[in-house]
Amino acid sequence: MLGCTLTILGGAYAEQFQYLPDTQVVDLKPQMQAAPLTATLYSVSTEELLIYLRNIIMFDSKEQFDELPYVLAFDQGKHIAGSGDIAYTRGLRASGDVSSYSFLIPGKQFTNPCTDAVIGFQALVSGTAEINQFGDPQTVTITSALTAIEPGTKLIPSVGIDMPAVIDARYPDKAMCGYVLSVSLNQAGGGAFSIVMLSLTSKDGLKQGHVLDLMDGKREVLDINTLNNVALPPSKFGEVLIYKVSDRISLGVVTFSSRIVVADDVVKVRPRDF
Repeated sequence: MLGCTLTILGGAYAEQFQYLPDTQVVDLKPQMQAAPLTATLYSVSTEELLIYLRNIIMFDSKEQFDELPYVLAFDQGKHIAGSGDIAYTRGLRASGDVSSYSFLIPGKQFTNPCTDAVIGFQALVSGTAEINQFGDPQTVTITSALTAIEPGTKLIPSVGIDMPAVIDARYPDKAMCGYVLSVSLNQAGGGAFSIVMLSLTSKDGLKQGHVLDLMDGKREVLDINTLNNVALPPSKFGEVLIYKVSDRISLGVVTFSSRIVVADDVVKVRPRDF
């Protein structure tokens, strides 16, 4: 049987054995690694957002909207129609590369809250149709309908939501401030995954994927000691992810909100060390 002896060395003899290398005391302190504020915050699959998105079309004026092709009547004497029904229209022109159309719900005219300049007349996509036969009137099949289709409903060549498969969310590279013009489908207010139309545009430097803060507007409280109104500091209550931008408006989806989002709420990129 093998034996093993443990010998404890002491004194000067033990000092001859150096089992450990020379060490240096290091003071470890937690540190943050700097990263640009315009770097990607997160990525969003647009497939997950599509069920929440509604397309908004802006026209120069209501007169321009009123001149669009329209539904004349329906097959079998129907007064309203839906998916699968046949509709007769006027104003559609034969085109080799256009066979599908979008129905539009009229909205309202918008102005810029800061300048009062007219932004345009809003319309919302409410359904789709495929052309069956040109002539006067034309014949179309209603292929989808978010609302009942009625005589007078306008049509334009098919409108879709053109987005990449993934949107990389990031802060804009400069400060900017604008307003919520409306909440999707003319709702009185919205929350997470509501679609909002904003006054900020591509002219302001806004791009798809930018993240904006939702901020409370001007708020005042009464000082019971002085009986004067005192302005409260701005407070963030949510965020908006931009998915579509034009030179007139931008459209975003509310990613989170601690309260109802309403028209005239402030959207802002707060000053940062860009």
